[in-house]
Amino acid sequence: MSSTATTSIESNFLINVITYSTDASREYLTVHATGFECTAPGILTAASAGIPRSCSSIRTPGPSKATSARIQPSSITTTIWTRRNDSDSAPFVPTSVVVHSTFDWGDDSLPQTPWHDTVIYETHVRGFTMAHPSIPTHQRGTYAGAAHPAVIEHLVKLGVTTVEFLPVHHFVSEVHLLRNNLTNYWGYNTIGFFAPHARYSSTGSRGQQVDEFKEMVKTYHAAGLEVVIDVVYNHTAEGGMDGPTLSFRGIGNDDYYHLTADGSSYVDYTGCGNTLDASHPHVLQLILDSLRYWATEMHVDGFRFDLTSTLARSLHDVNMLGSFMSAIQQDPVLRRLKLIAEPWDVGPGGYQVGGFPVLWAEWNDRFRDTTRSFWRGSATLADLGWRLSGSADLYEPEGRRPFSSINFCHCPRWFHVARSGELRPQAQRGKPRGQPRWQR
Repeated sequence: MSSTATTSIESNFLINVITYSTDASREYLTVHATGFECTAPGILTAASAGIPRSCSSIRTPGPSKATSARIQPSSITTTIWTRRNDSDSAPFVPTSVVVHSTFDWGDDSLPQTPWHDTVIYETHVRGFTMAHPSIPTHQRGTYAGAAHPAVIEHLVKLGVTTVEFLPVHHFVSEVHLLRNNLTNYWGYNTIGFFAPHARYSSTGSRGQQVDEFKEMVKTYHAAGLEVVIDVVYNHTAEGGMDGPTLSFRGIGNDDYYHLTADGSSYVDYTGCGNTLDASHPHVLQLILDSLRYWATEMHVDGFRFDLTSTLARSLHDVNMLGSFMSAIQQDPVLRRLKLIAEPWDVGPGGYQVGGFPVLWAEWNDRFRDTTRSFWRGSATLADLGWRLSGSADLYEPEGRRPFSSINFCHCPRWFHVARSGELRPQAQRGKPRGQPRWQR
């Protein structure tokens, strides 16, 4: 094996540290990378390496022949020569806004509706009011639109006690959607865990979205309605190996994400390309700080955790006594709020319906499946009886009450009602879906 060879990397690899040096005509990038396969000859692609598209060649310890081989040892140093690019990237780089809010909460207080009286209405901030005729055009599909008197009146008349908003953390669209001139509608692609999604603001995106969200929550509380938000801490918008490097991957890739044993790729328990490692102290701190921010600063009443089994994983196994579950259990702020688990993920042992601790309520898909099956004639009256009486077979063995079960028949992200009345599954997460109800 030659000590040096000019090659190009065509497969994915993980960059840990990049250092730069320059002269008058070009830049030198030294990449400290974790084991990867290299192939010679060829051209380095930005999609596979996550580095500037101007890269023209790469010099690395590797095979001298045009063959693929796993580099040993797994940690190597690579020097990349690039052409200088003086273009201004500032307009395309995600930035943050520092907000000094003087928002007046007045006598706002959480309604604290008991679980046994709770009726949840799940909706999407944009889709909820996008075509509502009573709402001013500039407020449709925004936090202000969701707090319009016509909307509040409608919710109160329905008799619901709690409104659960699909993700409102700031998110971005996946690369494959952008390439097809599409955008992510549902919002399960978070990049900003402390920021309300800017597109849902009618007043501006330089901090105004914070006060507008707060005003919405204050309005709901004044009407006796709780606000629960759907939160996605199981993965980030950086996606898989071919995804963009926006934040966490560049800060500490092997700290923030679950990686394979050799560190060459991501472990994907979410179906979204990566999995945040909530068992790592820094990641756990990030999640808890975010939750407390939304509880104490934004006054939300609770959280519905997307793919909660992922957050409970320690050393890749679901552990209800692990760091995340234990931290929530003892937190003096969070443990008093409504905590709703989506009790599964796509990894081994991820299906945990009935397995969460006492403080938690769970989406009960057994209720959904049984009621649908009974409607179609494939479930017995006894099966239906278990579900209508609180699913004691799932929750009573651990001393949990019937209100531990969130009973639902329909999930808008996975099914829509066609004109024939037939329930049809929608596309997978991150791919094009049907329009919101008021847009069809």
